[in-house]
Formats: sequence, structure tokens, C-alpha cells
Amino acid sequence: MKRYRAQALLAAVLCVFFTVFCTQVQAESTLPEPTKGSMRITLQKEGTGLADVSFRLYRAGNVSVQGKTLHCTPTPEFRKCGMPFDDLRADGLANHLNAFAAYNNIPFYAREHSSGASVSFQTLPTGLYLAVPEGTCAAKAAPFVITIPSHDENGNWIYDLDVYPKLLPDCPQGSLTVEKQWCGSRSGRPDRVTVWLLKNGVKADTAVLCAQTHWKHTWENLQPDAAWTVAEASVPKGYTVQYATRPKTVTITNSHAGGCIPFIQTGQLKWPVPFLLAAGVLLLFAAAAKPKKRGSDAAKKEDPA
Repeated sequence: MKRYRAQALLAAVLCVFFTVFCTQVQAESTLPEPTKGSMRITLQKEGTGLADVSFRLYRAGNVSVQGKTLHCTPTPEFRKCGMPFDDLRADGLANHLNAFAAYNNIPFYAREHSSGASVSFQTLPTGLYLAVPEGTCAAKAAPFVITIPSHDENGNWIYDLDVYPKLLPDCPQGSLTVEKQWCGSRSGRPDRVTVWLLKNGVKADTAVLCAQTHWKHTWENLQPDAAWTVAEASVPKGYTVQYATRPKTVTITNSHAGGCIPFIQTGQLKWPVPFLLAAGVLLLFAAAAKPKKRGSDAAKKEDPA
């Protein structure tokens, strides 16, 4: 009897624990107020502001707060981009999202231009934003991703951001080579893929990579005073994409995503929680009912009839 009482107590403890855990997860996933922010983007070189600044914004992801960590999941428009949002510093993420938006004709969220060195975006909902430079400043700065809110130097959440993007280096490009690599199962692997050559963030050319080209292509005689990048705008179904950039070479790796759970950003798997909670409840009822059954069996054995 003591053993079953212990089981019942354990089941009750588990039920309380998972109930509290579910409540905590729900509370942590709620963003603190406010739910809107702003962003001011300034281009400057050695402390001197650059003129004629223009940017457009795409809202590419939703965000949720868990303690001091911000987690991102893609908006419906960017859900099939093929690049997870678990590392916002991943090489090529901004260029890839820019090409994906262009390939799928995704409308921008906001656009601002200034003859001065700064542009400002007001009343922006919390989220992950892709900022793409336009006009003359596109040759000076690369697209970048940023979240509202973000951390300040003390680890506090800030909603009104002052952003100073790094300028592109002043060096001649000359040529650029793209290489394709594959990782994982060959199931569903296409026999060719198309990559984009982007000049100042805008599509300038395409290349088809396949076994006949050794999954490689090189562009020569590129304009030296422009920013040249490559992106795979349409990732093969069932694959995710990663970029590795070296001087004058970009390696694009497609990894088979079969059997993976995409966009788990929280660091915890939340789907087992309701099942564990239900299991705890069942265990509680089983532990409470079983002693009664054993008592009934014992009474039958003692009955001489």
C-alpha cells in the first residue's frame, strides 16, 4: 500500500510540475511591452556621415522572449526560404533572404530615403527585419538582419534602435566563384540548381550548377566599385541552405532536411509537455485505483464460499 501511495504522490508532483512548466513557457513566450519600436539607420565613415541614404525593410520573422533570449520564427512569406533562423549571424543569411524576397516578389514592409546620412522607421511591430540598402548606398553597405527588440550593452531589451551598419571594404572584386556542395541523403536531390549573382543587392545574372559544370561557376571582369554576392533564391524542396564566404569564393551547401523539425528556436522541445502531463494524470488515476482492486481480490480469497 505504501508503494502505491508513493506512486500517487509522485504522479501528483509530476502533474503540478508540468502544469507550472506549461504556464511558465506560455509566460516566457510573451513579449514584454511595448510591442512596437523604431529604427534609425546611419551610414558613416570614420565618424563622417554619408549622404543619400535609402533602405527598405522586410518583416521576415516573428519573435518571442524567453528570459534574456530572443527566438525567431519566419513569417508566412519567408517560411519556405530554406534557411533556419536559429543563428541570425549565419553567413549569407541577409543576402539569401534578399534574393528570396526578390525571387518570390515579396512586398517590402517599409521604405525610407534621406538626402542625409540617416533614415528612420517608426512604429515598427516587434519582429525580425531584413534591411536592404538602395540607390548609391547599396554599393557601400550590405543587407543585414536585426530584431526589435535587441539587447543593449548591459543586456537590457531596447525597442528604439540606432543602427550603424558596417561599410563594405574598398577593394576590387574582379571575379567571384560559386561552388555547390551537398550533404546528406541523395533522395530527392535535383540534378541542377540555379544561383543568382547580385550586384549591390540586385539580380545581375544567373548560373546553372550541375555535374557537367562540376557544380561550380565563375564570373569574371566584375565591376570593381560594386558589391557582388551570390544567393540560391529557390532552395530545393526538402533541403536547407548554408553559406561559407571566402575571398572571391562563396560555397553554398544544401543539406537534406528529412526527419528534422524545422524552426525549433526555443532551445526546448515543447511538444512533449501535453503528453507528459496526460501521462501524469493517467498514472495518478492508475495508482489510486490499483490498491482498491487488490483489496477486492484479497477479500475474495478470504471468503470460504
